[in-house]
Amino acid sequence: MKEILKDPNKYPMHMRMDIVKRNSNITAGFELCDNCDGTGNELYSMYGKCPDCNGTGKKTENSK
Repeated sequence: MKEILKDPNKYPMHMRMDIVKRNSNITAGFELCDNCDGTGNELYSMYGKCPDCNGTGKKTENSK
């Protein structure tokens, strides 16, 4: 499935870098981590590194 880029300006300031990372991963052609949707952060956490992708946002063999 083709992922859609999201507009960071539609998100609160504290979430924008997550959206920028997600968009960068999509633009670079990486498949997004299923756990964090490409942001690199744990679900509902601003500063918790995703355990599945180790904070990269890229799908790995650890991704569920």
